[in-house]
Amino acid sequence: MKKQVLLLSFIFCMVYGAFPSNPWRWQNPLPQGNGLFAGKVIDAQTYVAVGAYGTVIRSANQGADWNIFSPVVYEFLYGVDFKSSTSGTAVGEKGLIINTTDQGAHWTQVSSPVSAGLWSIQYADASTGYACGEGGSIIKTTNGGAVWSAQFSGTANHLFSVWFVNAQTGWVVGDNGTILMTTDGGATWVSQLSGTTKMLRSVQFLDAQNGFVAGYSGTVLKTTNGGTTWTELPRYIGSDLFAVYFINPNTGYAGGSGENYISTTDGGATWAVHQGAVEGGCWTMISFSGNTGWMCGNYGRLLKTTDGGSNWDLISDNSTYDYHSISFLDNSNGMAGGDWGSYFKTTDGGNTWSYENIPGYDMIIYGIHYFSSRDILVAGGYGGCYRTTDGGASWNQVSLSTTSNLMDLAFITPDIGYIFGTYGYLAKTTNQGNTWTTVPCPQTLHFLCAHVFNENTMIAGTAWGKIVKSTDGGATWIEKHSESDEQISDIYFLDQNKGFAVSAHSKIYKTVDGGESWSVSQVGSFREYTHICFTNATTGWISGSDGYMLRTTDGGNTWNEVFIGTHQNQNVVYFFDENNGFIVGNSGMLLHTSNGGYTSVPGNDPAGSCQPEITLCPNPITSHFTVHIPDEGLQTADFRPQNSVVKLEVIDLSGVVLINLYEGTFNSGEMQFDVSCLPRGVYFVRLTANNTIITRKFVKQ
Repeated sequence: MKKQVLLLSFIFCMVYGAFPSNPWRWQNPLPQGNGLFAGKVIDAQTYVAVGAYGTVIRSANQGADWNIFSPVVYEFLYGVDFKSSTSGTAVGEKGLIINTTDQGAHWTQVSSPVSAGLWSIQYADASTGYACGEGGSIIKTTNGGAVWSAQFSGTANHLFSVWFVNAQTGWVVGDNGTILMTTDGGATWVSQLSGTTKMLRSVQFLDAQNGFVAGYSGTVLKTTNGGTTWTELPRYIGSDLFAVYFINPNTGYAGGSGENYISTTDGGATWAVHQGAVEGGCWTMISFSGNTGWMCGNYGRLLKTTDGGSNWDLISDNSTYDYHSISFLDNSNGMAGGDWGSYFKTTDGGNTWSYENIPGYDMIIYGIHYFSSRDILVAGGYGGCYRTTDGGASWNQVSLSTTSNLMDLAFITPDIGYIFGTYGYLAKTTNQGNTWTTVPCPQTLHFLCAHVFNENTMIAGTAWGKIVKSTDGGATWIEKHSESDEQISDIYFLDQNKGFAVSAHSKIYKTVDGGESWSVSQVGSFREYTHICFTNATTGWISGSDGYMLRTTDGGNTWNEVFIGTHQNQNVVYFFDENNGFIVGNSGMLLHTSNGGYTSVPGNDPAGSCQPEITLCPNPITSHFTVHIPDEGLQTADFRPQNSVVKLEVIDLSGVVLINLYEGTFNSGEMQFDVSCLPRGVYFVRLTANNTIITRKFVKQ
């Protein structure tokens, strides 16, 4: 067996990644809550959509049931098209191109000639396809997506949409009113005068002469001569339009921000305006096959029609409010509180949730406390405090005579509890919340969170980055730690001495002396950490942002980033035990896991094929390690690196390439590498060969 030894320690950046099945399952919104940026109606029954963090969803029965394949890659996917009923291509960030042959269940990455983000893709026929994107990028394939080549567009403007009527004739549109046309398969692109400087987001042609373009500020353009001239149609809406689709020369639709859309039956001379249901929503793409059409957009929202657009139905009308609190009485009864007095309630341990709201209350619920399954107290924005004694059938307001935002609600006994709020608001009850006594505190102490040890000792975090402690029941407070430009979002103590606090900018604060002193560490890449939960002295979680949370199994001595597969901000994490947990957050996010929520990081084979056993030794690693790749006889049909280019890289938990270990022709055997330059932590070795990607985790000591 040949042995190759390479001792390399130089640093690189940029990465492609992919993920295994996500253990976090959406419970709201449904079928899932990531933004969807593109979708394709394959036939009257089948629809595939793609979106944030490698989201891929598919329904084969008009939306009655859904397959959630995501995340299939780490990057956002912005465009998708199918060249047949089963085979298609998705494009996205960093020039990403991935192909599927089974309607999105499995994907394979192919080489991209560009590194700029790709926003749109269309196949003119089974062999010829085009994609466009940032910086004027246009790429083309003539073999069904296996190989792509870059074209010269002549513009540096971002291009957001592409449409071809045949393999030779097509258009792209983009920033600053850009419209480009080709009649020679992209060998040359010619600018057309749009008559506007608005950002143009969508283009569609019915034939070589008749086409439509939609863009910002309700802009809709029309041509009847292949784009030689473009006419701006009457504006009926001020919303930015991201999608346009005509099913015939007269009947068409355009969708955009606010989930508003417009429809016409006279070729755009007049439009009917359809107001959206969600202010922050947005329809990003419209697709039809016959009379069956779909719109997809923010929050994973979906509209469907089966009669050519005469009637559109929401696939699910779930709450998209932000949720900021969650509490359980026991393993059955729980509640998650959100904006506009809305909340989810479960009586079966989170298997199912009912959506309800507190009548007359339109602020955020920040704190929840269960006295019993029917007796529940909540506190929230603008001094709002409400109580139900019949399980939520009715709510009664508790008057606290304050307009401070009530940010934390903590009981230390069945009778004694505290409410902490902004402008130094602190109130105490000794009779299960029937009456409250205000404890005067400096108004500069904008309390966001607190931990109460007993009636005398308590520690709180503030909006101005301060951790303060009181030993006289809140009468006086002493500053124990202060950090400018931070907000202490949560504090949690494992015992009388050991505790943690978190803030934005990936900071974790730790004390081992009861909060008298705090050390600061940073985990991750400037993520916003929001809430802490431990189920025992060793196992804990911290909710975060940008698709990641933190998990510890050694009492917080080390924290590992865990990918959860959503771009929505997480606000609270709650676990019953080491396996069963929930996350609530922005845009209606309610996630559940039954395996501890652990997900591996970018780099696993998106095709999900059987992989050879790549091994690392030793593991954990102190400085050098050996990668063992099997002999040819032990390799698989999909993995045969002999006489092909092999790439070996070290990536971190967020998928960033840290060390380029090796790139070149490989003969099976062992390769030794030096990673002494890496700090302590968890990393992955990623091997790429013949479009197959394999990762193996290692610990650097």
